[in-house]
Amino acid sequence: MRKIIVSTMVSLNGVMESPQRWSFDYMNDELIKYASDQLFGSDALIMGRLTYEGFAEAWSSRAGADAFADRMNALPKFVASRTLKEPLTWNATLLKGDIAQAVKELKAQSGQDILQYGAGELTQ
Repeated sequence: MRKIIVSTMVSLNGVMESPQRWSFDYMNDELIKYASDQLFGSDALIMGRLTYEGFAEAWSSRAGADAFADRMNALPKFVASRTLKEPLTWNATLLKGDIAQAVKELKAQSGQDILQYGAGELTQ
């Protein structure tokens, strides 16, 4: 069974929101390698609506920039949302019905791990 790997940027004092505003100051080669290993060790992404909307805008504009961006853009994405409607862009599929059951079915499929960025309502 595949695992879901949750990757979250959080400060020591518990700040999780808007990591694009503060986390880049702490990037180094070790963290970049770790993030790359996670992304290339997965063959799908799962995310909630807010992460999907932010990532789709940011990453789709970086197509061709580097191997990380190309991998991010190429992977299939599974999105949990009560408000989005199909069709989704950015190689994404809307999860329908019971989200816990949909995630269980994704995990039961063959393949590599499933990577989730962020840790909002979907994780909870």
